[in-house]
Amino acid sequence: TFQLPISNYDRIYIEIIDWIVPDHRPRIERFYLGALEVYTKADLVNYSHAQTIDLLSTELPKNEIVFSLDNSSDVWNPDNPIGNVRYLMDRQEVSVRYGYKLPTGTEWIPAGTFWISEWDTPHNGLEATFTARDLLEFLDIPYSGPKSGSLYDIAIAALTQGNLPTAEDGSPRYIVDESLKTISTDFSNEDTSYTAAVVLQMVANAGQCVLYQSRDGILHLVRYNRQLSDYQIGQELSYTHPERVMTKPPQHINVNDGLWIENIAPNGEVISISNPLIVHEENAMHVGRWASAVLRSRNLIKGSFRPDPRLDALDVISVESKYSNNFVAAVTDIEYTYNGAFRGTYTCREIEV
Repeated sequence: TFQLPISNYDRIYIEIIDWIVPDHRPRIERFYLGALEVYTKADLVNYSHAQTIDLLSTELPKNEIVFSLDNSSDVWNPDNPIGNVRYLMDRQEVSVRYGYKLPTGTEWIPAGTFWISEWDTPHNGLEATFTARDLLEFLDIPYSGPKSGSLYDIAIAALTQGNLPTAEDGSPRYIVDESLKTISTDFSNEDTSYTAAVVLQMVANAGQCVLYQSRDGILHLVRYNRQLSDYQIGQELSYTHPERVMTKPPQHINVNDGLWIENIAPNGEVISISNPLIVHEENAMHVGRWASAVLRSRNLIKGSFRPDPRLDALDVISVESKYSNNFVAAVTDIEYTYNGAFRGTYTCREIEV
């Protein structure tokens, strides 16, 4: 490993001037350009990983990490001419993994791939703090693609406009549900300007899909699979007994100011869905009935637990109550934090499977 401050190059020559074994060809196993930094929990002052996903895709999902590093050596001081700040750039890739210590060694669990969006490296600070987010960070740009066609076409246009980084094998970092090809839209009369990320969120809502990034750094815009997993937050994992919060039931669903209205109950909360990509009554009906099915359960379940970092938002799990009842619920919010100890908090919506 060596450091050489070079710029504006378009070719690199590697010359081997000394060779131990004659008459053999060299093999380069890895060639990495840039600064590669590896940090363990010994270097972390604070760390948090937060995920939030709306089951109806009425708002953008959130998947970000915030971490603080020890800066007592001034390596992140902006005035340090040989410090690491000179290498900082927007959207640098950050890979995170969690380790389990087992009798046979450490088992590593991928936590996700993120891209640096902001940092705070004060001149006199003892810490340097960084925020890294998912691929939606690349899509925070004005949408300039077509405004009519299938929802699939609109989604691909938004994703292409973001110029997303490719996966290691060169494949695109996104998966779009094929069912969106069957739903058409036309919002060319809409004067409001939207970002490419918001357009994807509206496509997800109009197509009865969810939008999220998986741990392998792939953005998914797909129909939600509500299949129950084998994961359980039992009493032995809980720091507190789970809190069950009862919300108001939906009275009726109103899609786009009356394009479709479905009455559900005589009393309760009016659920309004406004989406300029929903332009056909049939599409509005499907979205309204989908919302009714998702919101049928009134119960939210919240708690804190000794985390198993395999758990993600959208996972369907069972939660054990104080009286050993099991609630089946979809995780909508989850956060892992570390500041000397690893803790987790979660919010789920109870569902029927």
